[in-house]
Amino acid sequence: MRLHNPGLIRWIFEEAKVRHLARPSYQARHEDGTKFKFMSGVILREVLADILHTTRHCCIAYRLVEYTSKSAAKKLAAARIFQRVRSKLLVVSVFRKMFQTARDDEAQAELMWKQCCGSLSLSSKAFISGAKSMGVRSFACGSASLSLRRLKKAG
Repeated sequence: MRLHNPGLIRWIFEEAKVRHLARPSYQARHEDGTKFKFMSGVILREVLADILHTTRHCCIAYRLVEYTSKSAAKKLAAARIFQRVRSKLLVVSVFRKMFQTARDDEAQAELMWKQCCGSLSLSSKAFISGAKSMGVRSFACGSASLSLRRLKKAG
């Protein structure tokens, strides 16, 4: 069961009254009231036709207003959701930038450690290879294995 909308009904009757007052037949009857005294059936049909046409136009306009207000409410709800999502996206982008900066710093520190380790391994290899090339012969006291080799070669 639908409830009556008194505002819509008042609007329809007000517009119907304006429409009826604007009719040329009403204007003619208003100027000369004696000639049109016994035309109540014609007047009733005109009034009902004006109410019918006004009801159509007002109901179409009322539906349009209802539809646009409902769609505006939906759009407002969507805008609120978008605002919430936008603020969350802003926070996510700030965190992403912070994490990217931390990753870059970590990668740079890792690269620096690799370079340090690489330079240490090169210098340690040079030290070890230098010690091998110099050998134990350079020491004054000599080596037991070296003296054993000399004895085998001599003997």
